[in-house]
Amino acid sequence: MAATAARGFRRYLGTGKSLSFARTLMSSALILGGFFLIITMQIVIFFIAVKNSPGKAALCLVIPLFVYVYAQKEPRARPFLWAWYGGIFMLVTGGIAAS
Repeated sequence: MAATAARGFRRYLGTGKSLSFARTLMSSALILGGFFLIITMQIVIFFIAVKNSPGKAALCLVIPLFVYVYAQKEPRARPFLWAWYGGIFMLVTGGIAAS
């Protein structure tokens, strides 16, 4: 009985159906988690910019990637920049896993 079940399970694994589902689930989780982390860190860095300089905060809203430039120059925003890098890494990893 156990040998038959193991043989059937190996045959199921051989089709790649369970592995493709797991890969899809993993890549979707990485992509969504990466987007969430990137957006959250950009909002946090924006609020740091609002506290220090409303003009630079406006630039963060208008100019793409100004949040990145601002976070490199502002010491209080630098730890959040590392989390932003982590979100980009998750997003790229999820995209590679999905292909």
